Amino acid sequence: MALNVEKLLRSGAFFRRSDGRWILGWGNVRPCNAPTPGKLAFFSPQYFSTTENSWFEFENVDQLQPGELQKMLEFDPQPKMRSVSELKQLAGLSRSGGFQLSEMNWQQADKSQFESDFNQIMQKINQGELEKAVPITYEWSPTIPDEPLIKKILHRLLITQDGLTPYGMWSPEGGLLGCTPELLLEVKSGILKTMAVAGTRPSDSNKSLLENKKELHEHGLVVEGLKQLLSSLGKMNVSETYEWNIGLITHLRTDVEIQLDTSVNPSELVLSLHPTPALGGVPRAEALGVLKDLPSANIRRKFGAPFGVYLENGDMEVVVAIRNILWDDEGTKLFSGCGVVSESQFEMEWNELYAKRVQVKSTLGLG
Repeated sequence: MALNVEKLLRSGAFFRRSDGRWILGWGNVRPCNAPTPGKLAFFSPQYFSTTENSWFEFENVDQLQPGELQKMLEFDPQPKMRSVSELKQLAGLSRSGGFQLSEMNWQQADKSQFESDFNQIMQKINQGELEKAVPITYEWSPTIPDEPLIKKILHRLLITQDGLTPYGMWSPEGGLLGCTPELLLEVKSGILKTMAVAGTRPSDSNKSLLENKKELHEHGLVVEGLKQLLSSLGKMNVSETYEWNIGLITHLRTDVEIQLDTSVNPSELVLSLHPTPALGGVPRAEALGVLKDLPSANIRRKFGAPFGVYLENGDMEVVVAIRNILWDDEGTKLFSGCGVVSESQFEMEWNELYAKRVQVKSTLGLG
């Protein structure tokens, strides 16, 4: 069925696959506990609860190339393919480099609350109860994305750089929409791929993350955590750690690939990985317990949770739902999180959180 853009903007979902295709769902949606074999489903659970009704099967689904989706979004029955500069103009990017699609009037994140959370985690680390935990903070806006703004953001995301994954799901009650750098897992033709992404600096800094003891420590915990979680599934290949520039910020990244020995259950596989040490902590259970006790646990909803698609042929791609906005009828939240380890310093972590939110505002065009 041809994409109905009006219905998509009212209630829909999207996910850009690693091969560049956009998967879209729209119309009536059925929440379920597991994907139906042979049927495409989106996966979008809460961070702290990934089991009940976390899969969503839409009445209508389609897979489009970027150019096809661009034509649909312009409501033009016979459009021609546009240049990158024209796409930028349609997406709200000015020639002078302006990024704003909407003035959101963001209220600043609560520094004192985050400092309290940070100190609580550091106390646990100093007592030997934790090696790492990932607290979050957020900015809030009274502005709620409407259908025209969602359309503009979709246009913007058509020109997102390779390696990042645009994704989202919404209804009249609320939604989430973002562009994440972090793959949780991809399963295709018996190969599982994932990555460790942890360690952050501004891209214009001349200080390498590969020479930063704190960032290497934090990143190493994530790599080792993935090895422990996945080693039983098959032969594993782990890349060298390298710096990955994704625009305004740069991360440490290590790629992991596994030749699966047996078939895997999609729901069980995601549950075995979420949350990785990049979004939870080390030890896993203890870190989650600490995060659940923080005030932010009651409002984070789907930030940092898995988000992805299960395809008709059994392949699946799931990312980590970060670098996004989440909204309901009370307003919009823009979260960011950081890994706290023994070497962490409060002001540096606070600045990292700010840099991540700036990246989201730049990517989505939300000033």
